[in-house]
Amino acid sequence: MYIFRLVFPVCAALLIAPAAGAQTDSSKAPTLDGIAVTAYLGTQLQELPAAVNIITAAQLGRFSNSNLLQALNASPGVRMEERSPGSYRLNIRGSAVRSPFGVRNVKIYYSGIPFTAPGGASMFNIIILP
Repeated sequence: MYIFRLVFPVCAALLIAPAAGAQTDSSKAPTLDGIAVTAYLGTQLQELPAAVNIITAAQLGRFSNSNLLQALNASPGVRMEERSPGSYRLNIRGSAVRSPFGVRNVKIYYSGIPFTAPGGASMFNIIILP
């Protein structure tokens, strides 16, 4: 019991001290200006160190039912197969990239907007073509 009387006040003081030190005066806090970041890639497609292909609405219109699968297969070096609804196999220049729930590690843009999730997955079955 004697040790409890000695240890308890010390532990209580140690727990309260960081909380008291964490309080700051709001009048001393700096106010930062807002920052707006706008970026566009100003490089021509021929100058990029990667293979890039753009499928336009006119190219999609060449196919009878505006099927993304057919449009991708018309691109050089690209082979895409739909194994079952929502399950695709994408082969880009021999890479055979595959995932059980979508296409992984291929950056997809739809109308200029990145369509790939942060984890690297792209779901082709939710793209609605005009």
